[in-house]
Amino acid sequence: MAYELTEPKQTDDFTKGMMGMMMAVVMGGVMLNMFGSTSTAVGGGTINWDWLLQNASFEVMEPYSGDSTEKWNTGTATSGDSGGDLVTIGSPAESTKIYGLTITIGDFAPGAGITIRMYELVNGTEQQFYSQTFTVGTDPDAIPVIDGPFVTNDVIRVELYSDNPLDDDISVDYEYTIGRMQTT
Repeated sequence: MAYELTEPKQTDDFTKGMMGMMMAVVMGGVMLNMFGSTSTAVGGGTINWDWLLQNASFEVMEPYSGDSTEKWNTGTATSGDSGGDLVTIGSPAESTKIYGLTITIGDFAPGAGITIRMYELVNGTEQQFYSQTFTVGTDPDAIPVIDGPFVTNDVIRVELYSDNPLDDDISVDYEYTIGRMQTT
């Protein structure tokens, strides 16, 4: 079946302006006029599409991946708790939108309890806001710790602890994606 794109019928100036508004496409915050004009009259005002394109902002997705090897059982993380620091995400005093963080636990000893903890600055003091224990062999090998948008105004520090002494010096993989606002 073939489809044909046709321009909608416009009966008066108000409808024409509204159709221009309704036919605007929002792509990552950038609005494009489907009629190809540089401005559209709407209700006595004018939308300048050239200005919008020049001053638009959009979000750039930046994927990151890495690994860390620590003394996950006998070590001491930055918080003072047992384990080690896995990754720090974001920049000090800068808002960051994190779209996902996945951590792999499949290389740890079967049956080991793996605790993932996350910390962030709240009013100048680092606070733990997440702690959950997963069991190797029972839970999935890849754990989506952040699954969806999460905004921080500083850095997020992730720690990991294994309750099995054989898990020291295991390499732990992680992946995350952050969004940064860019302007044109």
